[in-house]
Amino acid sequence: MSAAQLAVFLQALALVESGGNPRAVGSAGERGAFQLTPAVAASAGGYCARAAEREVRRIEAALTRMGVDPLPFNVYLAYNAGLGAVRRGDAPVVTYQRAQRLCNVMAALQQEAGKR
Repeated sequence: MSAAQLAVFLQALALVESGGNPRAVGSAGERGAFQLTPAVAASAGGYCARAAEREVRRIEAALTRMGVDPLPFNVYLAYNAGLGAVRRGDAPVVTYQRAQRLCNVMAALQQEAGKR
């Protein structure tokens, strides 16, 4: 993803994951607007946008090594369900639905930015 596309992806990611709430806590211990797990936060540097960006870039690189196009849809699948689920093609249906929602939110954000 280009830097501009990454910025839109991260904005959409926060909206899809937590409604943009930086104080959100998920049922499995995910935290912050990006709903990062404690393990990811520890390796990526916290629960902030910078940590989410690092995780997204790590996922993009891993998908590329796996021969999977690192499109926003695929990146979200791996972000939410893990690289193994993407490799096996068995991410939960709800994850596919949320990946589509993320893409729709990205399109809306890009359209809105184009009107300014």
